[in-house]
Amino acid sequence: MHLQEYLSRIAVVIDDFRPTLEVLSAIMVGHMNYIPFENLSIVLGEKIEFDDTKIFEKLVSEKRGGYCFEQNALLKSALDELGFVVEWLLCRVRWGKVPESFEAGSTFTHVALKVTIPSTNEVYLADVGFAGTNSVAPVEMTVGDTLQTLPEGVFRVTTSASGSYSQLENQDRDDPSIFRPLYKWCNSVNTNFADLEAANWFSCTFPKARFTSQFFCSKICDNERCYILNSQYVRRNMAGAVVHKETIDNERMLELVSTVFTISLSSTSGLLSKYL
Repeated sequence: MHLQEYLSRIAVVIDDFRPTLEVLSAIMVGHMNYIPFENLSIVLGEKIEFDDTKIFEKLVSEKRGGYCFEQNALLKSALDELGFVVEWLLCRVRWGKVPESFEAGSTFTHVALKVTIPSTNEVYLADVGFAGTNSVAPVEMTVGDTLQTLPEGVFRVTTSASGSYSQLENQDRDDPSIFRPLYKWCNSVNTNFADLEAANWFSCTFPKARFTSQFFCSKICDNERCYILNSQYVRRNMAGAVVHKETIDNERMLELVSTVFTISLSSTSGLLSKYL
């Protein structure tokens, strides 16, 4: 990890390099403002290798974006170098899916990070790769299901009766009695590299996986979340309200990808029209 090059990419200046909550928070905000979430490599048939050097080259040197396995691998490399204690959390996605029992679930298609602040032993969930519904700020993991009011809403971490799984939930903005699960992780099994490689391979190759069948970009732009999902371009404020929505054609898609998401697609532009 070339730490200073990464920090320059996300426009973060650190005067005190100690692993603190303030440093973690600043890096997460900078990362999500400057490195877009995107699945272009998948929809264009390119191979995504779970390799730190190749991820750094793509997201930092080439100024591209990536999906969760790439985004959080890059964040983990930086946090490791800064002295945080970081563990992988391989997750089952629950956002937008039908209700289920806490213990059951789909396969593991997301990865997040469990980050410990060495000086205080406080433990936080850090995730820069859930593309729009996750918290831009760290979520504390050791306060039970206490509600945490963060810049993008109210979050909590709940745990199953058996203790096997924990789950990140977001409070509904209109009905505070409703909490919607984002994803859950297993507390009883440590994630190893083979697990991550298998989950990444499945997520970027399986025909029915989410990111093999649609085109998606997401990025924080000042105080808004900007998205492209196939033929729809949407901007939401940080309270979740839609402030702009339009149906786009191929020309407009390429313009947005270039100007809003700062990605160059000159040699592959025609391949995205099938998602419109």
